[in-house]
Amino acid sequence: MKKITINNNGVFETETWQLTPYGIQRRRATLQTKIMSRKRKIQDKQLEINRLEKEIIALEEQLKTLNSPIVEAILQKHAQEQKEIEAKSQEILRELVGEELYQQLQTRKSLIFTAKDNLTYKIEQNGKIYRRVGKEWEQLCIVRPQELPLPDFITSLFFCVKENPTNYKLRYRRW
Repeated sequence: MKKITINNNGVFETETWQLTPYGIQRRRATLQTKIMSRKRKIQDKQLEINRLEKEIIALEEQLKTLNSPIVEAILQKHAQEQKEIEAKSQEILRELVGEELYQQLQTRKSLIFTAKDNLTYKIEQNGKIYRRVGKEWEQLCIVRPQELPLPDFITSLFFCVKENPTNYKLRYRRW
């Protein structure tokens, strides 16, 4: 039977059914199943929360260790060593390529030279290298190892390309 109810929240149409004893038992079973299912979900979520909280504690402990003064001292020592290596690399680059080419690299930000194959090459201060093809500069595909200081890489490029230019391929562009 349908019933219309009016209250402060609005007008509602509701329908009621009389439950049989069998219907009451089924409704109880359904409600119990839903309650148990929701409780299981809460337990699973709580287990997940506990696991994540333990993981956060472990991560915070690792971060605390990595932020310690000892680790900071190691990082500062490494940075100082890298500066010294970089300075030595600059000195070696200057000695090996000569003062004129070194000044060209510092002022023009590139080093231009002719290799044994009579082609012109350009090494930029950032380590990229190009071969002159017609009127254009085509980039060569050479990957710099991260640990190698840039001046050492430029020195290596200069001598390797100058002596064995055919070992290096052009980078193909993908449009």
